[in-house]
Formats: sequence, C-alpha cells, structure tokens
Amino acid sequence: MNWFGALKKVGGAVVASVIPGGGEIIKLVNGFLPINKRLGDNATGADVEKAIDSLPADQKAQLLAKQMDVEITEIKEHSNVMATLAEADKAGASTRPRVAMILTYFVVFVGVVLMLMLAGAVVWKQTETLKLLYKYWPLALSLTGPPIGLLERYFGKRTREKEARYAGALGVPMKGGVLSSIVSAFKQ
Repeated sequence: MNWFGALKKVGGAVVASVIPGGGEIIKLVNGFLPINKRLGDNATGADVEKAIDSLPADQKAQLLAKQMDVEITEIKEHSNVMATLAEADKAGASTRPRVAMILTYFVVFVGVVLMLMLAGAVVWKQTETLKLLYKYWPLALSLTGPPIGLLERYFGKRTREKEARYAGALGVPMKGGVLSSIVSAFKQ
C-alpha cells in the first residue's frame, strides 16, 4: 500500500483508525521528527502530511524506504483478521449445517421414492399408479417444497453472512443488489 497516497485521501480523519497499520505510520514519522514536534495517536492525515513536508529531503527518502515495514505490518494484520474469521466460522457453526444435511437427506429420500414409484409404474404399465401420482403431485410438492426452500435460503444466507464478515473485517463496503448498484451509479 502506498501510504503517502493514502494519507492524502484520509485528510482530516484519524490515521490510526482509518488506515490499516496507521499507528505504525505515525511511529515511523515520529522517529524522524524532533521530540517537540512529534505526533500523537490521534493525528490526522493532514497532520502527518505537514510533518513529512517539514522533513529534509534525505529524511523523506529514508521514510519512503521504511514504507516496506508498514506493508509487512499490514500483511500481518490482514493475516490476523483472516485467522480470526476462520476461527469464528469454525466455532459453534454446527447446528445449521446439520439441519441442512438432514433436509438434504429428506429431499433426496422423497425424490428417490417418487422416482422409483414413477419408474415402476411406467415399466410395468400400472396406469392406476400413474393416475395416483398425477393426482397427488401437490402432496409431493408440499413434502419437498419447504425443505428445498429452507436449503436455498440457508445457502444464500450463509453467502451473505460471509460477505458481511469479510467486508467488515477489511473495511470495504458490502456489495448490494441491483437497485443499490443503480443508485450508486447515479451518485457517481
């Protein structure tokens, strides 16, 4: 990350809370400043820019070389976030998957039974069985419809939950639907 460019974007916001590794940036800049001009933890992007501009050219070059340290810290923080997310996904996430698996087995069982009945009726030319299957298709739909709907909702919801977690952990706004995409396109 080019944190010199990020400081310009941050402006009046507190660097430590907006930029990943922002506290490390302030520490680096403070290492080059005299004691009486050092920045506090609540320094804004504009404060850090002013402090960098007040440095001589050779110290600015040394500060640029230190950018690699900030990038390493950022990578470590990102790794920590991913480890935390993986731990959160692992802990206590067994009930819904278990229910989804039971519903899957149920839907497959009902589907196999119906298909065997249909295949048997076709192969042995049992018109009465075919008429009964035709007559009771709403029953088959009522048996399999709700579990299929719940399975679809479960998998769709899990995807949205993970998107929200990742967006929150990385500080990126979550993608919306079609309507929010259209509204954001008009705002630009």
